[in-house]
Amino acid sequence: MLVLIVLPSLALDASVSAETLEQRGRQLRAALEQKFRTLKEANQLGMGNGPGVDVSPIVAIYIPIGTSFEEAEKVLLAAKFKMGQRPPRPIYRESAPEWEKAMRFTLVGGFVLEQSFGYVASVGIELYPDSAGDPGAHVKEIQARIQTSYL
Repeated sequence: MLVLIVLPSLALDASVSAETLEQRGRQLRAALEQKFRTLKEANQLGMGNGPGVDVSPIVAIYIPIGTSFEEAEKVLLAAKFKMGQRPPRPIYRESAPEWEKAMRFTLVGGFVLEQSFGYVASVGIELYPDSAGDPGAHVKEIQARIQTSYL
């Protein structure tokens, strides 16, 4: 049986205000924190240092595929993500593998959900562009995970 879930479109367009992007960021942060609490209460975070729990579908609600990198970054900053260096990042060695060269065009960030001595739970995100190196790039793919790690 195929189940289709239709969500209201949050696709961004040229008329999106800074206030709307801020609101989406706050909503994204709240949704990720709620998902973390739900996973923690259900003991579904895993034992740590593993692959984590995919939360890309949650992120895609607030940063749909096709969103400009500029708008996506504004949403993530409003969600209090700590962002990595803006793309493109330099290649530090010519012998870098192709995946490493491709990663220099991704938008990356994260934030800590919970932390105590020897333990941290965090969200990490990678947004991949539709055209690497294009200053007007748009989001082509989203990878976001809640991960736990222990010393």
